Amino acid sequence: MFQTPSRKGLTVRTKTDNPEAVGMHVFERAGLGKAPFRLVAVYQKHYQACAGAPLQCGGSCDFCGTGIVTMCEIVGSDGSRFKVGKECVRRTGDVGLLKAYKRSPEVREIARLKREALDARKKAEIEAMLADEVTRAALMSTPHPYAARAERGEKMLEWAEWMEKNCGAAGRHRLLKSLKAALAAHTA
Repeated sequence: MFQTPSRKGLTVRTKTDNPEAVGMHVFERAGLGKAPFRLVAVYQKHYQACAGAPLQCGGSCDFCGTGIVTMCEIVGSDGSRFKVGKECVRRTGDVGLLKAYKRSPEVREIARLKREALDARKKAEIEAMLADEVTRAALMSTPHPYAARAERGEKMLEWAEWMEKNCGAAGRHRLLKSLKAALAAHTA
């Protein structure tokens, strides 16, 4: 790929047979610096126009121009600094950059925070479902999901309450899915 000017003044990446450009790192061909490149930081940046407005991308990739939230700051061997998105790091084919990205403690922290936020949302949804009297009545009329316990007369509400207290994140995901399916079957 090689960047060439288009009619509207924008640069477009195109394939090239130019012997000087073939074999160059894609960031080097784009004029961002000289290879080899190092990943020095990974961070997230958001933009919110006003209170209550949705969060938007806080910057743009210096390589492709796409709006990005997760910024990967790269330094070239000539000292040039630029930021690219995680997808551009993945697509470069640069094994060293990709390995540094995957091993970065910041990336692991971002992933952990996303998992925790998802788990908190699921936990709140389950608590709201189990607090609703209509839902409780529907679950009390539904047999336990395990056949042996259903034969003993146990109900899905007892199972759901036990699961809510004792399960982890994966169990909460299964519980929420089971509760939604049971309520859909009950209302149908």
